[in-house]
Amino acid sequence: MSYEPVQARVKVIKHSYDDNPDYSNVWEYDKDGNIISRPYRIFGKNRYETAVQVAMDYWHYFKEGPETTIIANGKDYPDALAAANLAGRYKGVILLTDSKTLPESTKHHLEGLGGSDVIIVGGEAAVSTEVFQEIENIERVSN
Repeated sequence: MSYEPVQARVKVIKHSYDDNPDYSNVWEYDKDGNIISRPYRIFGKNRYETAVQVAMDYWHYFKEGPETTIIANGKDYPDALAAANLAGRYKGVILLTDSKTLPESTKHHLEGLGGSDVIIVGGEAAVSTEVFQEIENIERVSN
C-alpha cells in the first residue's frame, strides 16, 4: 500500500475554560481514508496552566472527564514523567503543583472534576502535607 505524502502543518490551538477549540483542521486523510494527524500546540502562560490545558484537551477529545487526576510537582519533572503510565492506565490526566502551594489554575481545574479520583505522586518534599490537605478539601462539582 502506498501513501501520497501529506505535508504536515502546525496548527496552534490555544483554549481556556470558556473557549471551544476548533479541531476541524487537525485531521487529514490519505487517499484510502485513513486519518493522518497533524501536530498542534497546546500551551498556557506557565507549566501549571499548560498542564491544565492538556487536561482540557482530554475533555474535548473524549467528551467526558478523566476517571483519575494525578498531581505531581511541577518544578521537578521526574515524578510527573513517571506518572504518565498511571495516567494512561487509569484514564487520567496529570496536573502540576508547587511543593508548598497549589496553583490557582490547578485548583480551579480540580474543582470542576466531579468524582475524579486523585493520586498524588511523590513524597512530602515533592508535594507537601499542606497541599495534600488542600486537595483533599476541594469541593468538586460534577459537570
